[in-house]
Amino acid sequence: RSHATYLGLSIGRLAFRNSGNAMQTRFSPQRNSVRCVATRLRVGGVPEHFNTPWHTALATGAFAKQGLNIEWSSFPGGTGAMTKSLRAGDIDVAVLLTEGIVADMHHGSDAKLLGTYVSTPLTWGIHVKAESSISDVAQVFARNGGARYAISRLGSGSHLMAVVDARQRFGEEAASRLNFELV
Repeated sequence: RSHATYLGLSIGRLAFRNSGNAMQTRFSPQRNSVRCVATRLRVGGVPEHFNTPWHTALATGAFAKQGLNIEWSSFPGGTGAMTKSLRAGDIDVAVLLTEGIVADMHHGSDAKLLGTYVSTPLTWGIHVKAESSISDVAQVFARNGGARYAISRLGSGSHLMAVVDARQRFGEEAASRLNFELV
């Protein structure tokens, strides 16, 4: 595996779209690392805690000290927004959910999945108001008209995981009756 490490941050193990203005790399087998010659690398990610190392490295100039020209873009819209931007060539690298990029690749994206950035699993939950009478997930799906989920964007991680969860728990019919509200 080849990757460069700065401040404990593995670079190059993410979804990547080959564009002409990205970094050139030279692999060094002696150090199992990549020497990067930066022209510019546009990176996108959600505004979440696990991207703090990117922000810290940018704020302290750690990337620049290594000759890396990193441009960060935040995507509050999540995975769906990043796959769209990756396809359009607006970013070169996306830190996003594996399920989202795989789905996008299935639909014709020319992205490459380079590896894992966060190796701990995300824990997804189904949440209701504290005063809700709902006390079991089955009650959510038993509602007339199907379950209603708040999601960040169609194609986002929250959207994909709601569909996956419905299919796993209650089958395809339940998944087909899901309703989504964009928040």
